[in-house]
Amino acid sequence: MWTYTLQRNPDAWSAHNDLGEALFEQGSIPEAIAQYREALRLSPSSVFTHINLGRALEQLGRLPEAIAENREAVRLQPDWAGAHENLADALSHAGRLPEAISEYEQALKLKSDYPQAENGLGSVLFRTGDIGGAMSHFESALQLDSTYAEACNNLGTALASANRLPEAIAQLQRAIQLNPNYTEAHYSLGNAYFQANQLPDAIREYETALRLEPGPPEAYDHYGILLAESGRLADAEAQFKEALRLKPDYAEAQDNLKRVQAIHP
Repeated sequence: MWTYTLQRNPDAWSAHNDLGEALFEQGSIPEAIAQYREALRLSPSSVFTHINLGRALEQLGRLPEAIAENREAVRLQPDWAGAHENLADALSHAGRLPEAISEYEQALKLKSDYPQAENGLGSVLFRTGDIGGAMSHFESALQLDSTYAEACNNLGTALASANRLPEAIAQLQRAIQLNPNYTEAHYSLGNAYFQANQLPDAIREYETALRLEPGPPEAYDHYGILLAESGRLADAEAQFKEALRLKPDYAEAQDNLKRVQAIHP
């Protein structure tokens, strides 16, 4: 539809934006960026297109450019909470945590019933070590939206870090009930079970996560540790090798593999 519109009227900036969104959803990020840039050439004050472009640039790891696009959206519409939240997300991704906190707080000043901003602020506070503050914001997000699986996962992770394991496990189970294919929640629940010395349950959650989608090297390393702890040394060795296949200079996996091979040559 948007291609047809552009053939009829190549100066239709909204069609370029909409085509960019469709390309982004298909995973064609560079092509989406080209469409967003053309839309902005035709309509430089389109707030949504600046945000869309920022999101696409962030996806490619081009964080300074993503932040700049989101800042422009805030400049164009400073009273829109969504613009501040998107800027905060990009700043958080770049590790600029104090600035991210400020933008999340501004978003919540503009819109107090904003579960995504509550969750985002909680996530940044967790990274700064403010576990209590993080949990408070995750709880606020869930009060606003009890079906928010990501906030359940984040609250469960924060509770586990505070060694409140029964509560953590309950929250993480809830996250998975809300979204059974939520890979990160399966890892989080596996880690909480490991802390609680429930090895079979921890192994089951890691197996589920890795069945849902291939994991990063750290996932195979952690899974290998669980298997080694349960006495399944050959299986653990295979997981450490997989971690090293993905990341040959992964020192922790190298050490874990050496330990297992020393016991199980």
